[in-house]
Amino acid sequence: MTRTAFILAMMLVCFLATPFSAHAQTAMGNETANAYYKQCMAVDDTRMNDESQESLCSCTSAKMMSVLTIEDLEILNPKPGPGRAVYDKMLAEAYAPCMQVPVEEQLYRECMNDTKIKQFALRDQGALCNCMAKESTRMLPVEAPKMMRSALRNQPDLEDAFDSMHSNPTFREKAYNNLFSCLHAGN
Repeated sequence: MTRTAFILAMMLVCFLATPFSAHAQTAMGNETANAYYKQCMAVDDTRMNDESQESLCSCTSAKMMSVLTIEDLEILNPKPGPGRAVYDKMLAEAYAPCMQVPVEEQLYRECMNDTKIKQFALRDQGALCNCMAKESTRMLPVEAPKMMRSALRNQPDLEDAFDSMHSNPTFREKAYNNLFSCLHAGN
C-alpha cells in the first residue's frame, strides 16, 4: 500500500467513524483521532522503528484534532481539486510537525552506516551521530510546517511528506553542518 493510499484509507476510516453534521464545521473528536492512530500503527513503515512510528502516529492524530474538521476529512484528496488543499493542510500542519523522532532515527542510522564517517575511527561514533541527529531535528516541530509548505509549492503533487522532509536540501545541509559542529564539540 502506498503512503498516499494509506493516508486516504485512514482518513476515510476516521470520517466513517464520526457522526457528520451537514452544515456546521464539526470538530474532529477523540474517536476519529483514535481510529487514525490505530490505522497508522497497523501499517509497517520500514523507514522507522516501532517507537518512531508510535511517536509519529500519536502526534499526528493529536494534531489532526486541532487542524482538521470532519468536513475536511470528507473532501481530503491528494489529487487536484478542492480536497488537495485540505491534503496539503494535513501534511503541513498535522504530519510535518510530528516528524522529529522518525527523522532523527533515520539520520542517526545513516550516520552510523556512513563509510566516510567510519574512516575517522572515532572513539564514539554513536555519540557523534546522536548529537548530529538530535541537533538537526530539534527545531522540526516549528520549522517543518514551513518546510512542507515550501516543498508543496515546488512539488504541488507531493504525496510523501516523510521522504520530502528528510531529503530537503536545506535540512540536509543543516545536518551536515551539525555533524561537524558535534565533531568539534568532542562527540
